[in-house]
Amino acid sequence: MLKENYSEENYLTPNEVLEKYPILNLKYNWGTLDLGTMLKCKILDGHYDRSKRVGVIKESSLLRLIEYINGTIEDQKVKI
Repeated sequence: MLKENYSEENYLTPNEVLEKYPILNLKYNWGTLDLGTMLKCKILDGHYDRSKRVGVIKESSLLRLIEYINGTIEDQKVKI
């Protein structure tokens, strides 16, 4: 689902992330400001691209964050 067509060294702008992975907006209600804040707070790997004048996110760090979130959600389920 999320791991289709990604490169380990691929960098995406927040807008490109939401275009490529629209489920982030639908399921987690993340917007470009949320992604930018996560980048600024070092939750996501990336840097500021001066030529594009925007922060760019390393795609592999985004996918690792999603895997962590999904694992945390699974751990919080009550199992009887």
